[in-house]
Amino acid sequence: MKKYFLSILILLIATAVTFSIFKYRLNNGEQEIQKNLPATYEEIFAYDKFLTGKEETAKEVADKLDLQLKRNRAKFIKIAGTKDNKELRVLFYMNFVSFYGYYYERDLPEKKTFKHLMWNTRFNNCGSSTMILAMLLDRAGYSYRTVAINNMSHGYIEVKLPNGWHVLDPTTNIWINRGTEDLMAKKPASVKSFYLRAENANDQKARMHLERGFDVLKLRENMQKIGNGFDAKVDKYNYIDLKVWKY
Repeated sequence: MKKYFLSILILLIATAVTFSIFKYRLNNGEQEIQKNLPATYEEIFAYDKFLTGKEETAKEVADKLDLQLKRNRAKFIKIAGTKDNKELRVLFYMNFVSFYGYYYERDLPEKKTFKHLMWNTRFNNCGSSTMILAMLLDRAGYSYRTVAINNMSHGYIEVKLPNGWHVLDPTTNIWINRGTEDLMAKKPASVKSFYLRAENANDQKARMHLERGFDVLKLRENMQKIGNGFDAKVDKYNYIDLKVWKY
């Protein structure tokens, strides 16, 4: 009988140790996280977890984003599919901007400051999302350019990384490891699609873009096919002038 109870005790201890190790690994980002669920993004990118809502400059927000990335690096590597630090950082910024704002009609604030642009409303369009991301990249020291395509119908960013220009579109939350002109020249590229709030049919705010007859999901489908079924004519590089903004 004593041997029986001893065996049970050993089994319970072994189970407890195994669970503790599993829990430790979960808390240290070693699990296979659910990449495209709202809860994953709420955990990592919900601004009220690491911002106060009173930040006045893009530098303040960029610094806090860097800290948040450091805390969630292992998790975000699994989402991003890259361990390159420069890529991780710009992708973290883009995912934050995309998740931060719901897509809908938005007027730019009269006061041309980052504070008003960031905190005046949670609704963004491609212009304001691109502008916020541009300010963050600029203050973080990246070389970038804003890109307007197809008679100014859409805008996004290209960021300069060691292997060339990369498309970052915070509106549709995609990353393409080529610039627009390379894509139109049929150069090989990889496309990475991240979580997009507009995909969440249960979130009314996220789906409000449909009310104005603009389907951001269709836009993302097109952006994924630049140079391969979707022609993107560059109207202008650096179409956003940040010189008139205080950020």
